[in-house]
Amino acid sequence: MNPVSCKLLNEAWKKEFPDEVAIAERMLALLDELEHYKSREERVTKLVLDNSTSWDALYKKLEAAEKRIAELTDQKATWVTWAENASGMVDMLRLRIAELERSETQLINERDSAESALNDAYKAVMGQAPEWSNWFSFENAIDEIELACELWRNQTDDVIQFRQRIQELEAKFEAADKLQDSAFRDGLKAGFSYGQTDDQSGFMQCMSAYSPHDGIGVKQQQGSRNQPGMVVAVHIGAGDFVKVKGQVFEVEETDFDDHDVTLWFVGGNALKCSAGCPVEVVSAPVAAGIKVKGNDCE
Repeated sequence: MNPVSCKLLNEAWKKEFPDEVAIAERMLALLDELEHYKSREERVTKLVLDNSTSWDALYKKLEAAEKRIAELTDQKATWVTWAENASGMVDMLRLRIAELERSETQLINERDSAESALNDAYKAVMGQAPEWSNWFSFENAIDEIELACELWRNQTDDVIQFRQRIQELEAKFEAADKLQDSAFRDGLKAGFSYGQTDDQSGFMQCMSAYSPHDGIGVKQQQGSRNQPGMVVAVHIGAGDFVKVKGQVFEVEETDFDDHDVTLWFVGGNALKCSAGCPVEVVSAPVAAGIKVKGNDCE
């Protein structure tokens, strides 16, 4: 069949069966489109397969890059710490250099002072007066040094004694605080008892025996005296005349310390005994000026 015959046949078919011809043409078009998409899918698949190896390599490179970034971040923190430490060390070194420079200056000054002192000592030994001495002889210098040492030793002894006395007074104050309440009640009783005959005498005896501060004497009025007879030491007051070992002394002041009583007599003598020790009180002095030591009433 020649081409002209085929063309005529197709035209006749279209006129006779128009719907079937349209359907056939539509089916052919769909087949062509399907072939086109199939060809496109094959090309994409081939492209993906060809590039699969490249994608794996890219993923590995990406992971390596992320790991390297993390390592560099840690190293950066370490480098920052090192930089801060280095800065601190630099500051310390600068301070140390300044200290060494000051020490060098101080050593130079001390060396100069030592050389000057050595020169002065040499002049003093040789009998020559140093410039600073104003013709101050070596012998005078030794005497002055010995005097200064003696004064220093005396001052040291005084300081030790002062400290011991302060400790004693602090201990007495502490003991007095503990005994204050009971001593006050006992003092009131004693004052009331003596107040029946002489109010002022009883009051002063109470204050003498039970002072709020142990170890601090209380001077009483000399116009109020105890009646002659045996009186316990704690009730002896200023102005009383007591007889001890055949001698009579006038009481100038009393001192109560840790349950003991010290009677200070006119002239500097003293008698220390327990608070309940009986002491003979007389009306008039017979002799005075004899020193009494120790606890003669016990």
